[in-house]
Amino acid sequence: MCRMCLGFNSKPNDAMYIFYNDWSKTNIDGFGYWCETTGKKQHVLKSPHIEAFKTHKGIRQFMLHCRQKTSGDKKGNGNGNEQHPFISEDGRYLLTHNGCLYGEEGLRKHLKHNGHKFISHVDSEVLLHHFETYLRNHDGKITFEGAKKWMETLNSFHVFGTLNAILFDRYTRDWIAISEGSIWLLQ
Repeated sequence: MCRMCLGFNSKPNDAMYIFYNDWSKTNIDGFGYWCETTGKKQHVLKSPHIEAFKTHKGIRQFMLHCRQKTSGDKKGNGNGNEQHPFISEDGRYLLTHNGCLYGEEGLRKHLKHNGHKFISHVDSEVLLHHFETYLRNHDGKITFEGAKKWMETLNSFHVFGTLNAILFDRYTRDWIAISEGSIWLLQ
């Protein structure tokens, strides 16, 4: 089971709490969220084990993810580095991904060679660094056409599999959701 959620909910704490309860009852080995409250304060919780759910007042936007690991440390020994959402090295982009990528090892090597630092062995982090590199080379702005071209570049590295992802640009406030080739852009 893997679930992602992107929200602009009038009662986000309720939705986040439901997600948390679902995760803690099914012993899913990864749960994480990012939220922004009134006044643009941002909070991240990445929990490899059951940890007290932290509520925040005035949540305006949020991104949630709970999952059964398909890559990385499947024993749950991680320190939260393998939990979603992943945050780009410069802190600008957030990504959460549902699915399993194959053939990502070559792309990971390429990204490391070009200076990216990885904090996990999770395929989703490869997506984030690749997306970050693509945007850096194409004016940094998330666009529908850019997301399409970015997905096509994955093919050139022979990466395939399930691509359901939510990306957020913390500077421009743009969201993009990708699900099996469909793309939604929220600006």
